[in-house]
Amino acid sequence: MAAPCNPTALAVGLDALDSAPDEQLPRLIAADLLDACTFDAPTQDALAAVSRGQSPTDEDLLELPLFHELCPSGSKPTPAALWRRCELARLGIFTREDWLAGSGPPVLALVVYATLVDQGLDPDTAQIVTRRLAGVPRTSRSRVIDVFEPLFPTFP
Repeated sequence: MAAPCNPTALAVGLDALDSAPDEQLPRLIAADLLDACTFDAPTQDALAAVSRGQSPTDEDLLELPLFHELCPSGSKPTPAALWRRCELARLGIFTREDWLAGSGPPVLALVVYATLVDQGLDPDTAQIVTRRLAGVPRTSRSRVIDVFEPLFPTFP
């Protein structure tokens, strides 16, 4: 297993992203992750590609044990297929709409999330990192919440 992330270095990187445009978030957070964390070789290579503005290849990532723990049924790496077959709603990181609106690499985002959680990183920080790497626009809700709105209003 890779060594844990340096939470302070990761926090500094996340703070610096506050003024970055949404479309640059996957590239910038990938660079921050490379600076603050150590991952297995396929994940490191994929993060390096994203940090250079390139699309990573998913084949090696799909074979990682952490991906299979997160998505035991396996799936082709499209956001819609991953959402459905991996039951991503159970993670509470994204709504389906947020996930599908993401512009980042979906398989890499899931592998990074699984790695960060496995390494014991604070769940809130892991969620933010994952959303940024997946390219979820910041205008989307930051947490999945259940809201009940009655169909018919009730009067006192």
